[in-house]
Amino acid sequence: MLEIPTVCTEAIKMLHTWKDAYYDTRLKIEKSGKEQKWEFDKNKLFKETDYIAAVASDLFDMAQVYKLLNCRATTHSIYKIIR
Repeated sequence: MLEIPTVCTEAIKMLHTWKDAYYDTRLKIEKSGKEQKWEFDKNKLFKETDYIAAVASDLFDMAQVYKLLNCRATTHSIYKIIR
């Protein structure tokens, strides 16, 4: 089973790759001079994917904190048992 931080990291990478691919393709088209300028409304293109990437980043942070707190709680429980 995949862990939440792994899934979040992969989602963030994929969403950034989409944005990078757009800009790379746009640059290639502009440098070629063969086609009309490739310009789209960036808000429409990236608003939702940027939002999803931000949510995935927040979920990653929350999973890390949960993992840390869960480890501390488990460690605390072990010390109670040992005493």
